[in-house]
Amino acid sequence: MQCQRKINLTLLIFQAQLYTAYPPQQPAPQVIIHNNQVQQQQAAAPANITIVRSVQTGSPPNNYLCLSIFSFFCCFIFGIVAIIHAAMVNSYWREGRHNEARQAASKARGFAIAAVVFGIVIIVLNVVFRVVAAQNQPDYY
Repeated sequence: MQCQRKINLTLLIFQAQLYTAYPPQQPAPQVIIHNNQVQQQQAAAPANITIVRSVQTGSPPNNYLCLSIFSFFCCFIFGIVAIIHAAMVNSYWREGRHNEARQAASKARGFAIAAVVFGIVIIVLNVVFRVVAAQNQPDYY
């Protein structure tokens, strides 16, 4: 009795996996051997399959990937975050998540601009400190 319950449970699990498989697969061709000759028949595909695709209107927003890569050289911390958000824009758009794609593009642009500004500020401060240090250095002859 327990063995039969185990087999029934196994069959039930197999049937659940069979019916929940995604995407639906084409049935395998059938091979028939008749009088020592191999005949192959293509199995018919199910006739009631409906494919639904979302319609994408317009073009995806600018992902600012070039600006993000450039900003990586100015400030790598903000640049990495900008590159990550820029990379997510196109995948969000393909999935139909248009609002999230626009938000990711906006974040990528913001982090890229912050990285460039931070990099410029660091360069200017570095130049100023070097000039001040050079002027305050005593002259030894």
